[in-house]
Amino acid sequence: MKTVITDCRRNFARLYADQQVNGNLSAFEYVKTLEQEEGLTGGKNDFHNFATELARADYYEAACEVLRQGVAVYQNDTDLLADYILYAYKCGKLDIAKEKFVHLKEIDRVDWTWRSFVFSIDYYIELLQGQKGDERKTTQSTIEELIEEFKKYLKDDEKAYLAESDYLEAIGKYDDALAVLKKVVDDGIVKVCTQCCLRYIDRSLSKGNYNAVSVYAKKGIAMAEEQESVETTAFWYFWALAEDHKWFNENLSVDDPDKASARRVIKLYDTALRLEPNAGYAANCKKRKKMIMSFAGIESPKEDTTPDMSQLLDIIKQANS
Repeated sequence: MKTVITDCRRNFARLYADQQVNGNLSAFEYVKTLEQEEGLTGGKNDFHNFATELARADYYEAACEVLRQGVAVYQNDTDLLADYILYAYKCGKLDIAKEKFVHLKEIDRVDWTWRSFVFSIDYYIELLQGQKGDERKTTQSTIEELIEEFKKYLKDDEKAYLAESDYLEAIGKYDDALAVLKKVVDDGIVKVCTQCCLRYIDRSLSKGNYNAVSVYAKKGIAMAEEQESVETTAFWYFWALAEDHKWFNENLSVDDPDKASARRVIKLYDTALRLEPNAGYAANCKKRKKMIMSFAGIESPKEDTTPDMSQLLDIIKQANS
């Protein structure tokens, strides 16, 4: 009996949620049955989405089983092949990963998506580990060729430059990796490159280059205005963090800390908090705000406990009901 893949996906989502709450193995037991579900039916996006969810939960072998059946139906779908390459490598199916890359490489680059390039490059970066001599040179040559093809066929996709940065970091060329990200943003090679900008900020922050963080956070915010992005909050957060570090560096040794500059940093944190950042960012914003206010001697504003007109009307209605 054929099984619709969307049904499998719904079953997995339900069981995985239950497993996360109750600590049972319901989802783990379920994914083992997928090997018996021969003849899965559905669209290519259904196969891709289910495999991605399985991989995200670290069930790479189950993801490969779904992709095996997906590729059997959609033999030249480049996204499914790319998924298969990376997930097969992740669970030690090295022969399958190699086989699927050979298959993918035979398909015209015009039909490759960003996943085709990114996952193939990621796969070869993984292969670099432990390689030496001619073998390593051959792998590096393949990666460099893929990166250039990525830039050629998907000119407006910043992921090509993120992949190049990943590769350069993998071979220890950290300054070159940083320069690639900076050039993309500065030269406008890709008009909206928020991910490159955000990674440049992250690497600059780790190096203690707070001026660069502030400058590129503002550039990132400007880009995000052109194309609304989930990174917007992160730019405000990192800008606040950079100004925070600069403020403490300048004021830790003085008797009368600069309150005006402190309030400016607090305002940046407040802006980030109003944009509803993730829990980690929010907790750090609040913590750092308290540190600055305490050290600078700035009192927290008292909360206005006076109810507004709508609240008063609700109270009156409740009293009369």
